[in-house]
Amino acid sequence: MKTRTSYFEDLVLVAFLLLFSSTTMAGPKSQQARQIMDDTGIRGGLIVHVGCGDGKLTAALRAGDAYLVHGLDASPANVEKSRGHIRSLGLYGDVSVGRLEGSRLPYADDLVNLVVSSDLGEIPMDEVMRVLCPNGVAYIRENGEFTKTVKRWPGEIGEWTHYLQDASNNAVAADTQVGSPRRLKWVCGPLWTRSHEFNSSLCAMVSGKGRLFYVFDEGLPGVTVDSLPEKWTLIARDAFNGKLLWKRPLADWGSHEWKKRALRSVPLTIPRRIVAQGDRLFVTLGYDAPVSVLDAATGKILATYEETAGVEEIRCVDGILIIRKGGNMVMAFDAGTGSKLWEATGRIQQFSLAAQNGRVFYQDGAAVLCLRVGDGEELWRTQGKSPASLLVVGDGRVLLLRKQQIEALSAETGESLWAVSARAGRNELFVANKQLWHWQGGGIVGRDLNTGKLTTTLDTSDVFTPGHHPRCYQSKATENFIITPYRGAEFISVTGQTNTQNDWLRGPCRYGIMPGNGLLYVGPNPCFCYPGVKLIGFNALAPAAARPTRELSSAERLTQGAAYERARGQVPSGQERADDWPTYRHDARRTGATGSDVSSEVSMQWRVSLRGKLTPPVLSGDRVYVAAKDEHTLYAFGAEEGRQLWNYTTGGRIDSPPTIYGGLVLFGSLDGCVYCLRASDGELIWRFRAAPLDRQIIAFGQLESPWRVHGSILVKDGVAYCTAGRSTYLDGGIRVFGLDPATGKVLHETCLDTWSRSRTDAVGKPFIPAYHIEGALSDVLVSEGDYIYLGQYKFDRKLARQKVPYVMPDPDKKAVVMDLMNQPFTESMDSQEEYEKVQHDWQWRVHKQMMTDYTSQYGGTSMGDRKMGLHVSSTSGFLDDSWFNRTFWMYSATWPGFYLAHRGAKTGQLLVVGPHKTFVVQAYPERNLQSPLFTPGEKGYLLLADDNDNEPVLADYTRGIPKGIGFTRKEPPAWFKWVPVRIRAMVLTGRHLFVAGPPDVVDPDDPMAAFEGRGGAVLRATSATDGGMLAEYKLDAPPVFDGLIAVKGRLYLSLENGTVLCMGKNR
Repeated sequence: MKTRTSYFEDLVLVAFLLLFSSTTMAGPKSQQARQIMDDTGIRGGLIVHVGCGDGKLTAALRAGDAYLVHGLDASPANVEKSRGHIRSLGLYGDVSVGRLEGSRLPYADDLVNLVVSSDLGEIPMDEVMRVLCPNGVAYIRENGEFTKTVKRWPGEIGEWTHYLQDASNNAVAADTQVGSPRRLKWVCGPLWTRSHEFNSSLCAMVSGKGRLFYVFDEGLPGVTVDSLPEKWTLIARDAFNGKLLWKRPLADWGSHEWKKRALRSVPLTIPRRIVAQGDRLFVTLGYDAPVSVLDAATGKILATYEETAGVEEIRCVDGILIIRKGGNMVMAFDAGTGSKLWEATGRIQQFSLAAQNGRVFYQDGAAVLCLRVGDGEELWRTQGKSPASLLVVGDGRVLLLRKQQIEALSAETGESLWAVSARAGRNELFVANKQLWHWQGGGIVGRDLNTGKLTTTLDTSDVFTPGHHPRCYQSKATENFIITPYRGAEFISVTGQTNTQNDWLRGPCRYGIMPGNGLLYVGPNPCFCYPGVKLIGFNALAPAAARPTRELSSAERLTQGAAYERARGQVPSGQERADDWPTYRHDARRTGATGSDVSSEVSMQWRVSLRGKLTPPVLSGDRVYVAAKDEHTLYAFGAEEGRQLWNYTTGGRIDSPPTIYGGLVLFGSLDGCVYCLRASDGELIWRFRAAPLDRQIIAFGQLESPWRVHGSILVKDGVAYCTAGRSTYLDGGIRVFGLDPATGKVLHETCLDTWSRSRTDAVGKPFIPAYHIEGALSDVLVSEGDYIYLGQYKFDRKLARQKVPYVMPDPDKKAVVMDLMNQPFTESMDSQEEYEKVQHDWQWRVHKQMMTDYTSQYGGTSMGDRKMGLHVSSTSGFLDDSWFNRTFWMYSATWPGFYLAHRGAKTGQLLVVGPHKTFVVQAYPERNLQSPLFTPGEKGYLLLADDNDNEPVLADYTRGIPKGIGFTRKEPPAWFKWVPVRIRAMVLTGRHLFVAGPPDVVDPDDPMAAFEGRGGAVLRATSATDGGMLAEYKLDAPPVFDGLIAVKGRLYLSLENGTVLCMGKNR
């Protein structure tokens, strides 16, 4: 086997390895796969097998959970054969296969860790190198022998190995590729951190040698009571594609160790306890634990340096580990052996420890010391008047920040080079582009490193959004930009480029964002700002592509299947039976209700077992349809007996059920396509690629298109509507299509692209831009009346955007609002007046001029609530099953904007809409100053019914108040019940309301059992008239979120254990 190392375009042969013998090639595929792993040295990530044939080697290449494998083959027969083999092993999803078309590989740039192929066919080597990530390997047979080609690490991207980039405390990545985010590179969960009212979930993050490491609390989102445990975990992912490599639980970690629970109370030493160096990770695996050395690829503990117990901060430079232990000691160890090299004592100031170019710097009281890193010999000591709050080393200088002064010392001699009076904000200094940068007066200024004189004042007025407070995390920088947290991540150029504003993304509290590897890493956050628009999840974002990519033409997007000719000319009737459930949540309105009555007395009729996560079912005629999400497969079963009739596999996950329309099965896939199958046998009629090109990334552990298409297609008046995309701010926005169901041809099309360098969306608008932004995240489409809805957007049937005006105060029309004090369907409201006053006074005190100006110009301020037209909406998306406590569903004529609504009419975590009433489960009936709250195992969940004309309303006293009481109600509910069930699925069936979920109990021996499916579940039949319980049945597992439907006197449920149930009265 040959080995060679390569840049993206230039392949340079550097070495030869042993040939892959014909004996090995002829042996078992598992042996061949092991040989490939040994030869290439790949230890996790994304593997692509080009020319996968029967799929046996493809499956064998998944050497463990750290690997995601994708096979490609030009032969449709081989694709089907491979899929069958992989599915028989129970691996499909983690290993998948797609069709190779043409000479382009269907992956984003710099994504793949290993490409294996015995025959590349028409694919040029340049294309292989395009998709490989830095240090990725191509293992290609050429002229009978295998050649190993390694893609070199490009000089324009840098690592981020310490909390403040490296051991120098200079939070500036040596990276010129990081830029204002325009593309999604990868995304993973969770969608939210635990809570705004608890320790920030992401408390540390670093990156080294193409891997990303972070410490995260994986506990239950939205609920942070003492009875539920924290779940702190050390997590490793591939930095370029996000593939999970390993996890380690952290036992002695969390609020019970540092005795503080508030959002910003994680000790500031925590992010300074993890350092990445090559193939090793140095970290404390407990709050008081010593430094452990982990294999960066596997998480295995290689060594523990017991003498470091009590460490507060870690630095690593030149192969030497330097730690601050308590407040009186600095110690150095050989990073490879753990041998102690030296120690120094004194009044060591926290956060002053730094190292660079063979030297260690720290403060002993007010003095600054410099020691030789190898032996600890003191090289110089300079006495200061007072301790500095920050010490940064850069460009041969030691920079000290004191309360009203910045001083520069020579790193060589300790001599004071200059000192200037300055009130540098946020305790931040950056050495970048040959200047010293810091905050001053709400902006950024630059100073000459030789003299300290002010040389540059950066104009940030075009990208700093007024109206709230700057984010509570550290600014970061690259050689080109200071990345500020004013509202999200503003890119302030230090090289004369254009500034950009990115309010639509937000880092987690305290830690924030991280630049490196040419990307911007943005973890989940708990913020309520910009609901329905702000990016959620853990995202890695890339700048705009250096070279534009040609989008597919309309002809290239549409593929005709084997059943197309037979179906051509047949116009779908579109007349589904009245008692069918042909689409997600029953109908285009997404009501979740049917007029078909189901008896309260039901029993098991049949069950089928599939693998993994399921979508809710749908039913039309005599068939039930459900998708196994992670297996990319849609199944059809006989509705009467549950016999499998056919299945169809796509190129990606199917996240929600199909729509059945006139004998057609229409659904989207996260591979970026819309599929139309013949309902009778599952044969493909047509496939439309809604994504502008075939380009895959890794999302939530599998390959997906950046332009995902949700499974549920909206059919309205003979047109099939869908979206392709994730955010109106990424990858050119969200495409919206109206397709001919019979042919797949585009009838209507529009694109929501809201990206702008600055907040042009707020110009001339009455809303405060700090609280509201225009845009949307992709979601299942909804229709009511003549209109189609996506978040805060409204379209007519030709996809022309409709006006949705902002709601403004009307002095002549007072809101009619019910007094919620001491009502039995709310928790304590005794602090309502106090909460409103606190929020109101803060807003007017901090932003008095802005509030005065808006009131003068618009008669008041808007928080983004808009007049939309009555319809069902969700502020985080219908498919978000996390139940984060600051998100909710509504059946209302209003988009809520920056208002909470956990006590509002027709508002909650899940709802169904009947002809006269809306039935809602509210999971967060409590409230503190900032957020809705819930205590499990206490009072239960609030199940209620509201008349459909009982609109959520805003009281005049809360309008314009950030995070005030928000939407409430003008009338009490028709009925309410506190239910001891965590209702995760609900359906209205005429006279009966069925609800299902795990019990609301907290077992002291297993407190997460009910939330994680170990406590079983129940199905309850209740009266839709008064909420009274009629019957209750045990279930083996909780339902999938919103996974309960009713058709023809029967209930159909998808459960979290991969089971589909049919329950009904014996016929």
